[in-house]
Amino acid sequence: MTERSFLPVEIDLLDQKLTETATRKRIPTLNVAPDVVPAGQHPASLPAPRKPISVEVPDYLATALKVAAAQQSVTVRHLILNALVDAGYDVRAIDREEDGRRLR
Repeated sequence: MTERSFLPVEIDLLDQKLTETATRKRIPTLNVAPDVVPAGQHPASLPAPRKPISVEVPDYLATALKVAAAQQSVTVRHLILNALVDAGYDVRAIDREEDGRRLR
């Protein structure tokens, strides 16, 4: 049995061909730029990191929130954040944006 050796692969050439094919066929590409943000700071254009808060509410309120969220095609989180804004709490608009998962 003869031993086969693998042919060397020129990665840059393959990347170039792949990029050309994707451009020619209008295949979208994913460009990921590293976000360099100093610790403790968050740019205003990105949502702030989230922390879970657990609160118990009466059954009738939980049901009312879920029904309202379904009727408005938003999440309960979205309703609660908007209610906190109405109560005078500072919640940035980027953090209140509906994520769209409920929109169909």
